[in-house]
Amino acid sequence: MVSVLIVEDSPSMALLLQEIFRQAGLYVAGTAHDGKEAVALTERLHPDVITMDVRMPGMDGIEATRLIMERAPTPIVVVSAALDDPELHISFRAFAYGAVAVVEKPPSPNHAGFAAASRQLIETVRAMAGVRVIRRRQNGSPPATPPAAEAPAPAVPQAPPASPLSAAPPARKPGPAPKLLAIAASTGGPQALAVLLGGLPDTFRLPIVVVQHISPGFVGGLTEWLTGCCRLRCSVARDGQPLLPGHVMFAPDNVHLEVDTEGPLLVATLSSRPPVVRHRPSATPLFDSVARTCGARAIGLVMTGMGCDGTDGLRHMHERGALTLAQSPGDCVVPNMPQAAVDAGVVDEVLPLAQLPGRLVAAQAALQES
Repeated sequence: MVSVLIVEDSPSMALLLQEIFRQAGLYVAGTAHDGKEAVALTERLHPDVITMDVRMPGMDGIEATRLIMERAPTPIVVVSAALDDPELHISFRAFAYGAVAVVEKPPSPNHAGFAAASRQLIETVRAMAGVRVIRRRQNGSPPATPPAAEAPAPAVPQAPPASPLSAAPPARKPGPAPKLLAIAASTGGPQALAVLLGGLPDTFRLPIVVVQHISPGFVGGLTEWLTGCCRLRCSVARDGQPLLPGHVMFAPDNVHLEVDTEGPLLVATLSSRPPVVRHRPSATPLFDSVARTCGARAIGLVMTGMGCDGTDGLRHMHERGALTLAQSPGDCVVPNMPQAAVDAGVVDEVLPLAQLPGRLVAAQAALQES
């Protein structure tokens, strides 16, 4: 049975979380009411996973995350009020210290969104309980406001050590110059994207489109946080918006992001078509649209995440001759999504996260010279 340590200063919310977990068959090992107590209970109880509030009296959730990952590394799921903008910005900073996921605090049981929020919380906690985390040696307080875009990129979460992967396909020969990079990510995606985007230079000129599965209300905060982690500009896509070099566009909540043409331009289009394998946004419509619009002149990348979203769409990109990549399952927070694509035989190359930025830069240069 999965054991959970709840860190929450609100007694009513702590009781609600306890009830949600108990009804789901999870064992609540304890409840901490501030960061200091959270660190002590983690060292004493050794829970499988921690749900971490952010704003608490005394030691907050960011500092508690830092100390836990130094002293007793444990998977930490940040549970945040999604629509509280200041808290959103703080919540994403927890990723820099080792938090593995962020989800929305469930509303009251009589709220229309309670069942969906509870299900998302339970699924995330179960998945994160089995995640391998590493001890982090860090000093100092949480980072300040990210520096301006023209400054050198700030420190980002480090990629985990690469694990060997059997049956990885060999690198393919260069093809036609790409127009676009399309990315799919789910659980563990924010940290992985910080490493990936943070490793790309400001000379990387391909437009980037991303489907990141994340709790409703969080994608805007994610794009602001990532903008502070890299030299590129991250934003939430708008319908009809041109895809520009050096810009990273994320699918908004509850719509599919696709790519179309408008004269010589590539543009983002948003669709409210039904979910694909429970996901909206889903990576498969994105990859499908890139295959139709760009053919071989595109790069598709599947990163860390639960499930198999994106595999079918990546197949269409692969069939059209696009370069298809996957993050090595062995260094993913959750390996299912890239592993599904590898197993389906639709991936040209499988690479550790730390090597992906360099591979994309090389692919852009090699393809443009061909």
